[in-house]
Amino acid sequence: SRGGKGPGLAAAAIRVAGAAYMLWLAWKLAQPARAPAGDAASSRSALDVGFTRGVALQFVNGKAWINALTIAGTWIAVDGQVVSRLAWVLPIAAAYGFASNFTYAAVGAGLRRWLAQGERLLWFNRAMALVLAVVAGVWVTAAVLTWLDVSEELDELLDGHLAQAAALLLSRTGLLWGSVA
Repeated sequence: SRGGKGPGLAAAAIRVAGAAYMLWLAWKLAQPARAPAGDAASSRSALDVGFTRGVALQFVNGKAWINALTIAGTWIAVDGQVVSRLAWVLPIAAAYGFASNFTYAAVGAGLRRWLAQGERLLWFNRAMALVLAVVAGVWVTAAVLTWLDVSEELDELLDGHLAQAAALLLSRTGLLWGSVA
């Protein structure tokens, strides 16, 4: 980076690549869902993830890893206080994880019947795709401004809060997994 400030070209490129991926996801989400080949029963079972597969999916979930790395880098691995900070952060992160996953599951269960009527799912997906595209646009804009050293605070915002907000938004699209494929 110029003058030793900002994240540098490599970090800006990673952010732009991430935003491009988010735009691709938004495009896929906005498209009408295509049911898997086969009868209705096999199509329905192909879209049901289930508890075991859902838990296993979290271990390859990039959004969860970004969140964990952000928490570890900003709250735990600071000034050699790993054990004491871990004792504080771990219960808070676990409570947040359980609360957010429970809320996600409850809202998803509540919306399932409503979204199954008519073209509601398609329009809901398109609205979520628009939100995702706006977040990607903000991310690219912020990355460019940061790379140009316009604001050091913007870099901190991207590294923490915006990355977590994008990860949360992407995790919420998991409710609509069948329409992204």
